Amino acid sequence: MPDIDEMTMTKHPGALRRVLERLDEYEPVRRLVALARTDHKGRVPLTGLAGSSRSLILGHLAQKSAGRPLLVVTADGDQAADLTEELSCIV
Repeated sequence: MPDIDEMTMTKHPGALRRVLERLDEYEPVRRLVALARTDHKGRVPLTGLAGSSRSLILGHLAQKSAGRPLLVVTADGDQAADLTEELSCIV
């Protein structure tokens, strides 16, 4: 999934909405949402994503997870801060 930078979002504010609307077209995203909606001991692994794709998928998952809270673990505080900033633009 391509990275979506801040400049793109500023110039094309509807672009993010269109990307989020289309996420359910991808089978891996549909499977992830299905896992989040069922009880898997509260754990849904989300690995292998790079750049802002993490934020896009997490934002989408938060919207589709039937009101369940999400706990996201990052490697360090810098990654957590970056993810928080990106998510604030999505959710």
